Amino acid sequence: MTDEDFAASIQGQCLIVMDIGGTRIRIASIEVSEKEVPYAFEEYSSNLLQETDPIEILRGLLNQYTERNGIHPAAVIIGVPAIIDEDKDYIIQCNNITSLNGRKIASELRVKIGIPVYVDHDTKLLLHGEKAGKTLEDNWVLLGIFFGTGIGADVLLHDKACRLYRNGLELGHIPFRLNGKKCVCGRHGCAEAYVNGRVLEEISEDAHIHISKVFQLWGEDSIAGKRLKEFVDNEALLVTTAITIIEPTHVIIGGGIAAMECYPKGYLEEFVKRQACTTSINENCIISWAERGDMAGFHGGVSIFKERAATEKKI
Repeated sequence: MTDEDFAASIQGQCLIVMDIGGTRIRIASIEVSEKEVPYAFEEYSSNLLQETDPIEILRGLLNQYTERNGIHPAAVIIGVPAIIDEDKDYIIQCNNITSLNGRKIASELRVKIGIPVYVDHDTKLLLHGEKAGKTLEDNWVLLGIFFGTGIGADVLLHDKACRLYRNGLELGHIPFRLNGKKCVCGRHGCAEAYVNGRVLEEISEDAHIHISKVFQLWGEDSIAGKRLKEFVDNEALLVTTAITIIEPTHVIIGGGIAAMECYPKGYLEEFVKRQACTTSINENCIISWAERGDMAGFHGGVSIFKERAATEKKI
C-alpha cells in the first residue's frame, strides 16, 4: 500500500482520544478528515484511576462512552503524563497517577476492548494539536511547555518528536534548588516542586480567593502578590532554560495555568527575552501562546494515530 493509498484508507475513520491529566480525564471523538472537529465530550476525575485496577477503569469508561454515544471507533489514542518505554506501552513512571506505574496500558487495554490502542506522552498530543493550526518555515524546531497540575514539555523537529533514548523533555524534573522542596517524583529541588497547580492552590487559600481568580492579585504589594511573582519568575526561568538548551525556532506556552484569567503573559515574555542567551532567542525565535486549549490534545491524537498506524502498515 502506497502512502497515498494509506492516507485515503483512513479518511473518515472515527477515533476516540483520551487525555489523561493529573487532575482530569477528558474523552472526545474525532474523525480523520480535513476539518477534524472533536465531539461527544466527557470528563472524569483522574482520581478514579487510583481507586482500583486502572486498566479496568479505563475499559469501563471507554465501553460506557461508546455505548452512550453510539460510536464505533477504529482506534483509541491515549495521552498520559508519564515516562513511557520505547514501545509506547509500558508506563515506567507516572508521578501524579502512580497506579499506572508498571502497567502496559496499550497492550492490556487492546486485549480488553478489541481495537488498536496507541499511547504517547500527553504533551506530544498537545504540541501536535497546537502545531496543526500553524504554518512553520523549513527546518523548524518547535518547543512546547505546558503548565498545569505539573509541567509538561516536548520538542518537535520537523513533525517528529525529539527523543533522547526513550523520553521527551522532562523539564519539570530539572534540578532547581539544592536540598529544596520535595517533588512528587520523590526527589528534592525539582522545578515542578515550585511550579505546579498545588502551589497556586496554597496561594489562593491563604489569600481567601478562588484559585480561578488568584492572578487578579498580580502586581499587588501583598504577600499573595509577591508569591505570585515568585511563581511566575520560576516559570520564566524554566522557559528560559529550555530555550537555551534547545534553541528552538518557535515556542508555544500553554496549559491550564497559562490560560487563567489575568495571567501575566507579557511579563513572562519580557522576562524570557531579557534573560535568555542572545544566540538562543532572537528575531528567529517566535514565542506564542497555546490557542486550542483543551482541544489541542484531541487534534494531536489524530496525528499520533496517523504516525503509529502508518508505522504498523510498514511492518
